[in-house]
Amino acid sequence: MQMWTLDLVAILATRSLSHQLGMVSIAISATQQSALNGNKLCQDLGYDGLGVLRTPEAYAYALRITKPLRLTEKAYFYVGLRRFLNPTRFVWDDGTTLATDMHLDKDYNYIGKISRVGTLRMITHLRWWRLMELQNVVANQPTQVSFKLSESTASSSIKCVVMCSQETLCRLPDFRADISTCTLFGPGTLNTTENAASTTFIRVAYEAMREEYS
Repeated sequence: MQMWTLDLVAILATRSLSHQLGMVSIAISATQQSALNGNKLCQDLGYDGLGVLRTPEAYAYALRITKPLRLTEKAYFYVGLRRFLNPTRFVWDDGTTLATDMHLDKDYNYIGKISRVGTLRMITHLRWWRLMELQNVVANQPTQVSFKLSESTASSSIKCVVMCSQETLCRLPDFRADISTCTLFGPGTLNTTENAASTTFIRVAYEAMREEYS
């Protein structure tokens, strides 16, 4: 079976400048580029070329080092995709299926954009905490989360969040104050090949939370 895989990171945004983040230099283009043109653009600027993401860990690292630019500079980062015939799904180089809640808006034909909330699209009712590496997204209910890990009694939303932080697979804690119930959800499932144990996201903190009501 032939399939898509993540390959090249095309560093594209709305302004032209360069940033040095850790061991990786990021050149930002004023316009979108194809993978071929983007690679040449990087080389013309003195870089080795486009970065390559072949593992969840590499993708998590890309999220981390680009976070300041995405959040403060409002820059956009795109991931080019290697194209094969008869594309059926996205996988990493080792064949692992991508987590459905990774921060990537996907266009199966050409390119995917690293996004704020990933492919788990939200609807605007109920109080939810989405707690992953990139940021917290509050007061929304995900439409594709279907993996229910557990349900138990909790006296506060903070305790519910802590329970999620102690569960490796937890992506979303849902606290219902009216019945003092905490429900933990794992990665959403789009197909039967989904890898529920994906390490795409490394949770590093549960930062300031706020409550919103629709």
